[in-house]
Amino acid sequence: MIILAITDVHDLPGFENVIRMIDEVKPDLLLSCGDWGSNLPNEKHPTKLEGFKPLQYETLFVPILNKVPMYTLYGNHDVLDVLENLINSSKTKCLIPDIKPIWFNGVKIVGINGNYAWKKRMPWHKTFYDLEHFNDLLEFSDKLKEKFKDLDIFMTHEQPTTIPKTKKLGQPILTQIAAKLKPKIHLSGHVHHAAKYFDGTTVFANLGMCLKGDYGVINTTIKPLDVKLFNLEHGDKEIA
Repeated sequence: MIILAITDVHDLPGFENVIRMIDEVKPDLLLSCGDWGSNLPNEKHPTKLEGFKPLQYETLFVPILNKVPMYTLYGNHDVLDVLENLINSSKTKCLIPDIKPIWFNGVKIVGINGNYAWKKRMPWHKTFYDLEHFNDLLEFSDKLKEKFKDLDIFMTHEQPTTIPKTKKLGQPILTQIAAKLKPKIHLSGHVHHAAKYFDGTTVFANLGMCLKGDYGVINTTIKPLDVKLFNLEHGDKEIA
């Protein structure tokens, strides 16, 4: 099975890039670490989607879902009502539930949505207390350990501190959680910097920015599982 992995679409050209990537990779599944929109315009983010009404925004996903099933997280630039209503042709919801395993063709996937803050000031915020509590439970609950055993892909919008190139932009609590989950692959986004690191157990990959043409490819028939990072303008040459 071929998985196309993306993050940080952010703008209309980003959606166009998704279609280009699907046509080029021909995946069996699309995974996204979130940030499809641009709810917080500033110098770093585009603004073309800012004024879109939910129905207009939702129609942008139709060509994607007509081509490939998709599972996605939400980040800090998403219309949550839209993502919550997206449905695959198999009638499964596209939005990945928090810390609840899902399976696709035998691949086990777990995700944590949103960005992290001391207080829940925005709908997409997860508090550090929430994550610390989950981290503690992973350490002491044998039931949870069994639930997340043999995890193939762990997905978060923000990244852990594990990738040396972008360590200072990562969240230490995600590093601790990943160390307990021991996924084969940890996918992340948010910082718009494609980078990858293998710590001997897990391949950590920040998928960069779809708006700039960055994407990842996972071939589940090749063991051990790995993710290769590419850019549309670089053809089949790996970028990280």
